[in-house]
Amino acid sequence: MPLGLCDNMKARFIFDAQRGFSLVELSIVLTIVAVLLGMAYSVLPQRVGADMRQQTQERIKLAETALQGFAVEHYRLPCPDLNGNGLEQCVGTGVGGLPWKSMGLTSQLVGGSKSPLRYGVYTNPAANLTVASNTFIPSLPVTNASGVVVAAPVNINGFDFCRNVRNAAVQASVFNAAFLNTAGNRNLAYVLADAGNSDANGDGSLWDGLNTVLGIAFDDANRMTDRNYDDVVNGASFYRLMTDMGCEDLGRVHALATSSIASVDTYSLWSLMVEARVNEVGNAQFGVAMAITGVAMATFDVALAGASLAMAIVDAADTFGVAAFTIAVASVALAAAIAALVSAAIGLANANASLASANAAVSITTAAALAAKIQGDVSVVDAIAADAGGIRR
Repeated sequence: MPLGLCDNMKARFIFDAQRGFSLVELSIVLTIVAVLLGMAYSVLPQRVGADMRQQTQERIKLAETALQGFAVEHYRLPCPDLNGNGLEQCVGTGVGGLPWKSMGLTSQLVGGSKSPLRYGVYTNPAANLTVASNTFIPSLPVTNASGVVVAAPVNINGFDFCRNVRNAAVQASVFNAAFLNTAGNRNLAYVLADAGNSDANGDGSLWDGLNTVLGIAFDDANRMTDRNYDDVVNGASFYRLMTDMGCEDLGRVHALATSSIASVDTYSLWSLMVEARVNEVGNAQFGVAMAITGVAMATFDVALAGASLAMAIVDAADTFGVAAFTIAVASVALAAAIAALVSAAIGLANANASLASANAAVSITTAAALAAKIQGDVSVVDAIAADAGGIRR
């Protein structure tokens, strides 16, 4: 092949290699890029939304922790913030902003839309969760085992809050639309809500659904987000709040109070048993006295029978055996008197044994009563101390 032709082919090859992708190759690349962008466009917003909802849930969880910490310290839930200064104001229907300053938070909790959390609390006057009062008074005996009058505890602590929540649960067993609720069908202890990241339903308010109007009715916490709703609502039932607060400790105090009553009653029963045993001792002592009298009388009868026998023998000697029958009769009388004496002695021994047994029973019963008395006094002290100690969290 001529040298010039080879040079021309080589130059053309280099030119074609430098020219880049063909139209087919370029279209394939663009198609792949378009598919990837489409996938990213569909997945990224969902991922971003999920991340934001996760952050919102974390904020609400932090708020819940602060709420419960407030309840532990103040034995009630805080009132809402009604003027935006972060402090609670205990007036109105119980719905407003989160009183983050009153709750001890260092900053306000806001969502992706920079809107502060909304907070609602159950304020039924029959069981207002924002009011601390001495609602729990354990049932203690009127007096302890020593007879000292037991004063009803007047302290206010977590047990009173738990009882108040329990009372609220009883009130809410029949739905009342006049107080805090979700979806218009369920009363709750408190509700925390976030407005989401945008005005999802396009009505000019960041809040969607029932949350659009600031009121006692919130949307259901289980409502899923969609194109018209992106709020996040977290509500606590009364029983969930009791569980979170450790209110099962109420059972421990109830048990101690019941035990104190039972212990004092037990001591009363033992005291009655001691009285019965003392009466038995008295009866036994009377039996011993009667037995001694019986022995004395039997001894006298023996002596009398002996004397009669002696006289009969003398008479028989004087009458040369004519009074032999009299001797026989006197002998029988003497034998009978001796038998009666033996029986009286046995009776005395039995009476003394009964007396000893009765005295032992008194000692045992008295010791048991003393132990019951100590237990009764201690149980009352334990019940009062447990009530004063509050919830163990």
